[in-house]
Order: sequence, then structure tokens, then C-alpha cells
Amino acid sequence: MLQQLSHKGNWYLLATLLLFALHSSVTAQSSNNDPGTRTVSISGSNVTLQSVLKNIEKQTGMRFNYGGELDTRQRVSLKQEKRTLAQLLSELFSKTGFSWRFMDNNIFLIKNSANSRGSINGQNPAADSTIRVSGIITSESGQALEGVSVGVIGTVYGTTSGKDGRFFLSNVNREGTLLVSSIGYEMQRVPVNGRSQLAIKLIASENKLEAVEVLSTGYQNIPRERATGSFAQIDNELYNRSIGPNVLDRITDVTSGLVYQPGKVSAFNNGITIRGVSTINANRTPLIVVDNFPFDGDINNINPNDIQSVTVLKDAAAASIWGVRAGNGVIVITTKRGRYNQQNTVQFNSNVTIGEKPDINSLPLMKSTDVIEVQKYLYDNLYYDLNDWLFPLIGLYPTIPKVAEILIAKKHGTISDAEAEAQINQLRNNNVLDDINKHLLRNSIQQQYALNMSGGTPTFSYYGSLGYDRFRGNEVGKSSDRITVRLENSYKPTNRIELNGFVSYVQTENKNNSIDYSGFIPNGRTFASPYTKFQNPDGSSANVPYILGLRDAYVDTASYPGLLDWHYRVLDELHNANNKNTQFDTRIGAGLKYNILKGLNLEVKYQYQKALSKSRNLHDQNTFFTRDLINKYMNVSGATTVYPVPLGAILESLDGELTSWNARAQASYNQSWNNHDIVMIAGTEIRQTTNDFIQSRKYGYDLNTLIAKPVDYANQYIIRPSGSTASVPFLDFSTGTISRYRSFYGNAAYTYNQKYTLSGSARVDGSNFYGVDANQRVVPLWSIGASWDISKEFFYRLEWLPYLRLRTTIGYNGNTNNSASAYATTTQSIYFLTGLTYGSLNGLPNSELRWEKVRVANFGLDFGTRNSRISGSIEYYVKNSIDLISAARIDPTYGDMKFTGNNASMKIKGVDLTLASRNLVGKITWTTNFLLSFNKDRVTEYNLNSTSIFDYFQDNVPPTVEKPLNSIWGFQWAGLDPQNGDARIYADSKVINSANFGSAQVKDLQYIGTSLPKYFGSIRNTFGWRALAVSFNITFRAGHYFRRPSINYDQLFVNSGGHSDYSNRWQKTGDELTTNVPALPLTTNSYNVSYVYGNSTILVEKADHIRFQDLRISYDLGNVLNQQRIKRLQLYFYVNNLGIIWRKNKYNLDPEYVNIPSVPRTASLGVNLTL
Repeated sequence: MLQQLSHKGNWYLLATLLLFALHSSVTAQSSNNDPGTRTVSISGSNVTLQSVLKNIEKQTGMRFNYGGELDTRQRVSLKQEKRTLAQLLSELFSKTGFSWRFMDNNIFLIKNSANSRGSINGQNPAADSTIRVSGIITSESGQALEGVSVGVIGTVYGTTSGKDGRFFLSNVNREGTLLVSSIGYEMQRVPVNGRSQLAIKLIASENKLEAVEVLSTGYQNIPRERATGSFAQIDNELYNRSIGPNVLDRITDVTSGLVYQPGKVSAFNNGITIRGVSTINANRTPLIVVDNFPFDGDINNINPNDIQSVTVLKDAAAASIWGVRAGNGVIVITTKRGRYNQQNTVQFNSNVTIGEKPDINSLPLMKSTDVIEVQKYLYDNLYYDLNDWLFPLIGLYPTIPKVAEILIAKKHGTISDAEAEAQINQLRNNNVLDDINKHLLRNSIQQQYALNMSGGTPTFSYYGSLGYDRFRGNEVGKSSDRITVRLENSYKPTNRIELNGFVSYVQTENKNNSIDYSGFIPNGRTFASPYTKFQNPDGSSANVPYILGLRDAYVDTASYPGLLDWHYRVLDELHNANNKNTQFDTRIGAGLKYNILKGLNLEVKYQYQKALSKSRNLHDQNTFFTRDLINKYMNVSGATTVYPVPLGAILESLDGELTSWNARAQASYNQSWNNHDIVMIAGTEIRQTTNDFIQSRKYGYDLNTLIAKPVDYANQYIIRPSGSTASVPFLDFSTGTISRYRSFYGNAAYTYNQKYTLSGSARVDGSNFYGVDANQRVVPLWSIGASWDISKEFFYRLEWLPYLRLRTTIGYNGNTNNSASAYATTTQSIYFLTGLTYGSLNGLPNSELRWEKVRVANFGLDFGTRNSRISGSIEYYVKNSIDLISAARIDPTYGDMKFTGNNASMKIKGVDLTLASRNLVGKITWTTNFLLSFNKDRVTEYNLNSTSIFDYFQDNVPPTVEKPLNSIWGFQWAGLDPQNGDARIYADSKVINSANFGSAQVKDLQYIGTSLPKYFGSIRNTFGWRALAVSFNITFRAGHYFRRPSINYDQLFVNSGGHSDYSNRWQKTGDELTTNVPALPLTTNSYNVSYVYGNSTILVEKADHIRFQDLRISYDLGNVLNQQRIKRLQLYFYVNNLGIIWRKNKYNLDPEYVNIPSVPRTASLGVNLTL
């Protein structure tokens, strides 16, 4: 079935491309309908003109443009009756000295003057008296203004300015006059006087309809001034400031409360947290919402160029509407779409990004000479003696270093002393890092191409996009190609009905034919020696000792007839690799909105998503993996060579299928009258997600015939060279999960006099994982909030601080943990030897199992000084995570040692500060954005305390009550023994040597701090001069710790490499005064010394650092080209990962990349074109 579905990906692509071709042939046509004939219904007694204009905008979708000459505070009265828009405007402005005119989707209110031309519907002037006019519109400070309406008085011609403030008009009378207006600025009449180029500067208006910033929750759009919760919005300009192939790359370090730790990225964690971690064992990643529904696929499959804005929901009032999936915060992604009455617009964005190679030479590693001397020391101390005589007798030939092989050969007289010394000296000059850089690494190249088209008529809007991304990774053999297609349409057949739909298709092909270079970094955690060579002097591929291979002494003599070559060669493996993963991701959505009454509408939405993943790993017979497996199982029966693992390739496949559907019905009510505004929504939704996986392995696979050979899995075979027996590995299995959710929700907000707002929301979620009784399967979640615009009070007199607003919220979010269930769960499997089905118990049933919940309280203060010189907000929050699902010890007579239930809780508190300042205004502009977040968590309840010290030095440290979740612990360091340089620690208030560390208990460990930053943020500065803009971002992290690497003698002895701290080791009495690196131990004590030293407090460092994150330079070429059809042409240059400019530790380490090279620096060059 999966194979059939995967082939549908090509059908999806073909169908989608065909739709795009048909869709792209449609262009926006100007409406022949007179906007003045639209029907509006407005009434009120003694209401402000401003509220009437807002109401007209809501009913018609048009926008008013006027200058400061119009007093919108004046009171008007209107009777309850339906009128045309033209009749209403005449009634409002007939006696005010203002006239009005329509242009596109704008209504211009024009102050009458003696020189005003009478008709707004005049004919086009004679062609010989017209010219083409272009110009740039800026504010008083010189900042380019986008969206400014520019019309030719007396004609129907007009346009709007682009992002760079530029506009172009044709057929303008030489003696004509332009009408220039924008919300928040004085309207201007600009005489043309025969000029073809104009520079227009608009003056800010005091009496204006303020621009409204709209926040999206995924269920509704909320004006920021009515929002009581904690939102952070990343608009399109800020989002596109950085360059990256995926969404997450572009939203880090530009919003408060959100932190990205690349070192935490895994298949189950995207490395992003919002206001810390709120759970112990459940999902820790924020919910990703795209196009109003949770996104279940790979976030990398979203074309970042299709994104319009991103909203981060941080507290209960903002996120509780998402219920049990909002405990870690919510990231709402809003995609681009067309607008009604929008001219056809085409945008093209292309860039190329080149990245440096990973700087492996910066890693602190032992030199080849030092490693050779250690291996000679080990040989002299009989470390390799068992490899020489005992292991071969029992059929064991584990790989040993080249130096050991040479010394053993010298011992047996195979080579002379001089030859052995010459071979060893030749190794001293080798450096495996040189071979890694030459053969396995390269500069990365990322290419992006994105094309979209949008527009609309009064009843139809459309958006279509095509994207192509090509990536050549840092590792030779690793690459990917991605194609994205998106179509979105909206249609209004009547004034009451709106239909919309979209199709999104993504196809990604990843080739991972690289050799993991980190497996050959001689840091002690890999088997590689620093003197390893990948290539012989004659250019042929060299034999390389391999951790999964066998000794050269055995392999070189294993020439039994029928055996394949058993050597491992890095360069051959690189050439023979054939691994490919193809992903298909299709989302289809549809919606219907029906306006029942004024302000009341009903909306139904549906989304279907199917994501297919096909991984194929073809191990050709020439690969070491296949040769090794064939040789191990090969045996001889009489004169016949038998291959239980057949000759030929081995094909491994893993197919995954995700199917998700969401359905939602929602009623919305939005009404304003006099000084009252109310917004309400209520709805229900159901959701189902299934995940299915099928894995298989085929032996003796022929790539030409696509046929595999049969294999006997039942019988046991003698394994070469150990002589043990085993059956041929069987790796055919399938697994799947299904999750179902049902929810009811509601949200309401009431605003009085534009000063006081009360909000509330409630949601009930139900799932098939929790509770035996129906009432246990659901969880009610709610929030309430309030805000007060203090600056609008009559008593408020702070002129230097004209904006001051207080907000507070409290409520509950939730989280899910599908590892536990109200019922006993089992895994059903088929035993491959007998074909019989058997089951294994996964966990005991818990009929009292409840949902995890997070109680969140948030207090916020928004402010702004005069002229917005300084603006921002400060928020304090407290989160209490309760009923967290974790294990607890129980009586083993119940059938298990542990019982999973609601056994834990946490508390998190923090502060988010956001500041924006306008430092310079004028020809040169300078703005600064400062973000600072503080977050601290502690475990308040946990019933499975560990009694083993070893648990505290694993990746997942056991939670400890009253300590942070991500704690770092260590042995209390007591210095080096002056007599022998041994590592010493404190246990039971006594100093003990490393050999006795087993007597240490958990109470002897020292808590040091958390591995997550308590303080983090950024400082972004942006400078502007004419068409040039320069922006750079400085980020910082503080208040956390990391364990720095050092020499591990046990790994050095076993794996032939280690840390450069080896050169600073203790060597004689007195060295303990200047170093903490233990002496080279006896082979019998290497583990003890390494474990004690490696996990001691002496190696824990503060992780505070400041990073020069990125730099962007852009230049708008509108003035240079002066083309009518080009609305915008921008060139930009972007550099990312510029490096650390300060760090707390003195070892020059990057705390976010401790054991690996830092993320390479990248440089991008691109162009953005709008037609």
C-alpha cells in the first residue's frame, strides 16, 4: 500500500502543477461595479466620526485615506437604515468642506480648496501632454513608506508605494496634481509641474486612524490593543531579514521568550523552547500551527518564502485556545495569500548561500606523536598481549591500532627493529584531519528560488507560488533538492458567503552518501588514530582500521576460497554509498464562511494532510557492510561454498506514512457600538492522526532485475571467525499509532471605551489515551485576562509617556504524553523462527491517569514615549506544571517495578523585556531592538529519586526536587594526589582516590547549575541612509553551565585518540599546583581515573557568551532602474554565524558546540524583485 501511495506523489505534483498553470493564467481585473453602490447599514447617536469610519471599513473592506485636516473626534448621528456607500458619504461630508473619491480599494477624503478640480471622473488628458512620473515617499526621518496611496486628481489613475517607498505612474498630465495619503500622515497635494521624478516627504498626523497590528491565534485575528495575553509577532520584514531554508532558522533571536539550542536538536526535538520547559517526560517542543491547523509533518517541508508572518503565543490567554497541545507554547505561521481588489503582483526571490567547511582543526586533539608514545607505553605494559595470543585461539580479532600491529610484527620477527621504527616514524607525520578536510568535507552551497503571484478582484483572490531549493552539504555525498507548490483561492459569490481553498505540495529528495567524518575525529570517542590515512602514496584507497572490522593480521591472511575482500576503505565506501530518502507532503484545505447577521458568521474548515517518506539504503556488494555480513556467515559444506547471506546487494527500506485530518466548525461574533466592542468565538473540532512504518531488508538484491534471493532465517550458522552461531538477521517489521482528539472551545473579549478589556477562553479536550470513564478522557482548560489602557484616562498627564497599558492573565494550558495509558498496552509481534504471534506488556493500566496541565499567570506592561522614541513591554510570568506523567516505584508483586502516573510537578518563573528605540531620525536613521528574557525552573514533586551516582552523569539526568530539570552534577573535586597525580574527590567529607570512587553516594555529589540559559536575548541595530540599509544582530546567553571535554585515558587506551589536555597532565610532584589533569594511569585504573575526573566539578564551566550572530546589507535599486513595471528591486547580502565575541570560559570553547566544531560561517547574496 505504501509503495502505491508513494507513486501518487508524482500524480500530486503533476496535478498541482497543472492547477498552478491554469491558476497563473488568471489576472486581477478591475471591478466594473461602482463601489458607491455597495449597501451599508450604520446607525448611532452622538458617536465619533472615527468609529463610523471604522465601521464602514469593516463592512466594505475598503480603507479610508485622509490628512490631519479632518477631525475624526467630531460627533455625528445616523438613523438606522440601509444606504449606498455614496449616500452615506454624502450625508457625512456634505457640510464639512470635504469631498470624497474612490480609487482601487481606497476612499480618499479631500479638503476642498479654491484650486481643486471639480470632477473626480475626468477623462484622460491628451497623450501629448502626459508624462511618466516616478518618485520615492519617505517620512520626516527619511524612512521609506510602503503602502502610500498616490492618485492623480481629476482622473481614475492611481497606485501605491512599494516597500522601498517608490511609486510609478503613467499618463500623468504635465500640469496635473498628485494626491498622496497614508494612515497616520497628513494628506498632500503635489503639483507635477512637468517633473518626471519626485521626492515626497509626509508629515505625521496627530488626528488619525491608528494602524492596527493584528495578531493571529490560529482561530481568530485579534488587534493588539485588545489582546490581554502575551503575544510576540514576527512580521514579514523581520522574518525575511535572515536567510535560511526553513522556518525555524528565521525566527530565532528576534522575539523574546523563545530560545534555540542547536545542540539539543534531535529527531524528536527541534531545539526550540518558549519560556522554558514545562514537562518532564512528555513532548517538550512548541506546537506548530500552519494555516489555522496543527502541522504534523516535517517543518523543513514548508517553503519559508510562502510565510507572511509568525506569531508566538506564550501565556494561557494567548495559547489556551489550543488546549492540551499548548503547554510548551504555540508558534502560529500565517502563509501569504491574495487580497480582494489587489492588482496582480509577481514576486521573485533568489539567493545563493556559501558555507565554510566545519573547522575541525580548532578541536583540541592529541598529536600523532603523543598518541604513538601512549600506544608504545600500552604495548610495553602488555595491554595488547591478549590480542597477540589468547584472542586468536578463541576466534577473536578485534581491531587494534597500527602501532600495536607494527610492534607485534617486530616481536614475531616479521619485520626488523629498524623497519618497525621507520614505519612508526612515518606515522608521526600523518594527520587524519588533513584527509578528512581533503576527502570528506567541502564548502556547502544552498540555492533558493521562489516565485509567487497574487491578486484579486472584488469577489476573487488568488495566490500561487513555486519554490525550488538545492542544497549541497558540508559533507561530500550529502545533498538535497526540494520542490514546493502552493495554491490558495478565495471567492465571494455573494456578500454573505466566502469560499476558500488551498493545495500545498512538497517533494524533497535527500541523498546521504557521505561518510560521517565525526567517526574519524581522534577525540577518544571514536576508534580513529590521529595518524590514520585514507589514501596511499600511489593514490589508491588505503585500508583503514574500523571499529566494526577485524584486525589487519587476520584480514590480510583471510584468503579462504569464497571469502570476499574484508578490508575497510573510507574512499571506497564514499564511492559505493547509495542512500536516498524521498518525502512527499500534501496538504489540502477548504473553508466556507457564511455571514448570518451583521457581525455574526459561521465558518467551517477542513484540512487533510498526507506525508510519505521512502528511505532506500542500497548496500552494494562492494560496500564493507555487505562484504562483512556475507563473510561472517559463509561456510563450506564439503566442496561447496554456502552463503547463508547471499551474494549480491542488501537493500534496506523504511517507508513511513502520516495521515492527518482536522475538521472545525466555528461561530464568530464581532460587534461595535458607541463605546463598546465585543468579539466572541465558539466552536468544535475533531482531529485524527495516524503514523505507520514498514521496514524491510532484502538479501542478494539485483538492481537490474529488482529481485532478491530467499534467506533461511530459522537455522543457526557458524559465525566467522569467532565460531559462535547465529541466525541471519531478520529486519522486517511494521508498526503504527493512531491518535484521536475531540474538542469544544470558546473565546470572548469585551472592550469598553477603548480602554478596558476583559477576555476569557475555555476549551475541553478529549483523547483515546486517558481515563476509563468518559469524564476522565476529557480535560477542561481555561483562561481569563484583563487590560487597562491607563494613558487614555482623563487624569493621565505624562506627556513624555503618551502610551501606558497594563495587562494580566491567568489560566491553564495542557500537554500530552502518549507513553502512558488508562489501559494495559502491549506490543504484538511475530516470532520469525516459528511464525507465531506473541505479545509483550508495555505498561500497567492506570484508570486514574489524567492529562498534564500547566497553570500560567502573566503580568504585562506596555509603554511608549513621545514619538515612539522608546517603546516596549515588560512581562512577568509564573507557570505551575501539575499532574506531570512520570514513573514511581511500586511493590514488584504487582508485576512491575515501576508504575506510570501523574506523579510529578514543576514551577517556572521568568521575565520578558522588549525594547525598541529610534536613536536617529533624518537622512541617517538608526533603530535598536533589545530583547531580554529570564527563565528559571525547579522540580517541585518527583517520586522516583535515583540512588545511583551513575544516573547523574547520563544525558537525561534524573529530576531532583527543588532543582532545575536540566541539572548538572559533579564529584566534588579534591585536587590531584601529590604522590602519583591520581584524581581525588570528596566522599562523606573525606578525600578518596579514584580507585575508591564506588564508595561515593548521591549525597556526596555537588549540584552546580542548569544546562539551559537563565538569561538570553539579543540586540539588533538597523541603520539606514537613502536606499542603503545595514542591520546586525548580537545575541547572548547567560546563567547556565556546561561540562567541558578533557583527556579520557580509558577512551585513549581503547580508541586511540584523545584531548590535547594530555600535554598538561601531571608528571611529577609539584605539578598538582599548576594542573588538574591526572597523570597517565596504569591500564588497570584508567576507567576509574577517567570517570572521576571527567565527571568532577573541575570540568564544569560557565556557559555565558555573546555572539555576533549575523549581518545584513541591502540596497534598493528603484531609482537606478526607473522602470514602471518594477515595483521593487533589492539586492541583499547576509552573513550568519560570525562567531563569539566574548565568552566566560577561558578555554576558547563555544558552549553550544562543545564536542563538535561550531556551525560554519555562511554568506548569502540574493535579489528580491516585485512586479
